[in-house]
Amino acid sequence: MNNRRDDIDYARGIAMLLIVIGHTPDLNSIVVKVLYSFHVPLFFIITGMLIAYTRSENKSWKYIIIGMIKRIVIPMSVWEIFTDVMYCFTGKDALVNLLKNTMQLDFNLGVLWFLPCTMFAQIVVIASEKALKDNDFRGKYFFILSVSMIAGIMCPWIRLKRCLIAIAFLEVGLLYEKYFKYSKKALGVCAIIWAITMCLNSKVDLSAGLLGNPFFYILHSTCGSFVIIMLCKYIRNNKWIGQNTIGILMTHTFVRHFYILLEEKILGSYYGGWSMAFLIVVTDLMVVVMLEKIVPFVIGKRTA
Repeated sequence: MNNRRDDIDYARGIAMLLIVIGHTPDLNSIVVKVLYSFHVPLFFIITGMLIAYTRSENKSWKYIIIGMIKRIVIPMSVWEIFTDVMYCFTGKDALVNLLKNTMQLDFNLGVLWFLPCTMFAQIVVIASEKALKDNDFRGKYFFILSVSMIAGIMCPWIRLKRCLIAIAFLEVGLLYEKYFKYSKKALGVCAIIWAITMCLNSKVDLSAGLLGNPFFYILHSTCGSFVIIMLCKYIRNNKWIGQNTIGILMTHTFVRHFYILLEEKILGSYYGGWSMAFLIVVTDLMVVVMLEKIVPFVIGKRTA
């Protein structure tokens, strides 16, 4: 079986681009509301789909953990060091504060908080799949989804809250991949539910633990993600971006901080906006193309 699937690669690419754009300050408030209504849950749901598609429960823990280390831990550590060094040399922050943030798992690559969450959630979900792989009762997914989502909503500790909610959305991805049947009617219904609940909900930001109305949040996060995933069935080009998601996310943090510091030095403050978002995305893509040929391990790739 082919290890990659086009629609999943396209969806990963779109999720990554939306996350990169969403991290740019001073965007239009309506754009921010739309992006934050689903962009990180979309990443979690796609990860759950991949667990189901690749049948991760049949793989050894050694294979799974080594894969996570190569694809995420090593690249994130490398770019964490690069960003720390840049901040120290520019006097933006003291080394002691940078080390403190890192030791607290708060990472100075703060915009990538969801990657450690994704790894933790993957381990939990794959463990449950291994334990229950002989049980074909689909209610097990709803049970884990419900428990983790309710616990996440009620949890007062932001780091744990994010991880619990990540587990719930990975389970949503599992359910989507195993049982969801695509239709244009389903696409339309999801789009309507997404639009209505997004408008009804208040400000949301999962990184800060802000969900607004939890019921609305679950609906617009899930339905918005489903809309993007279903639309990806009609895309026929640009798989490369989805296949280099981790690399672009990793370099994005360094490039973003670089431009913030550069603009502050030249203009005295950071303005952001669409022009900066475009510049960051283009620079990310150029950097990843170069690194993929020279030092692929720093962007989570196996071979040059």
